[in-house]
Amino acid sequence: VSLHVRKQSDVEVKGKEDRYVVPLDAARPVIARFVLKVRPGLRENEWLFPKLGGGHVSARTISERVAIIAEKHKIRGLTAHTLRRVYATTLKRNGVPDSTIQHMLGHRSFNTTKDYIDEIVSDSQKQISGIKPGWAG
Repeated sequence: VSLHVRKQSDVEVKGKEDRYVVPLDAARPVIARFVLKVRPGLRENEWLFPKLGGGHVSARTISERVAIIAEKHKIRGLTAHTLRRVYATTLKRNGVPDSTIQHMLGHRSFNTTKDYIDEIVSDSQKQISGIKPGWAG
């Protein structure tokens, strides 16, 4: 199961490419409940998040909604872009190949993906830097 994120001709989108997002296992039941409750009868190639009057919600609307959720739940630093980074981090930590992460994020250049991955590796190195091996005393 994947979500197809279509390029939007009326909105400037980085890369102007369609993207396919494979939801993490934990998100699948949430999406399924949403579809059953809010979008029953949803067919393939229909918008999961339609805009009233037709079409789709914009990236700006999604960013605004994420900001509302962050404020409501007092989650500092949460943005739509943060969610992309968390997704990439989760993929990397679960052994997904770098080239697959690049494709899933819709990056043309591996250097863009590398910035995400380098940040993850740097984080991990910071977390383990103070750990001494058991034999070190």
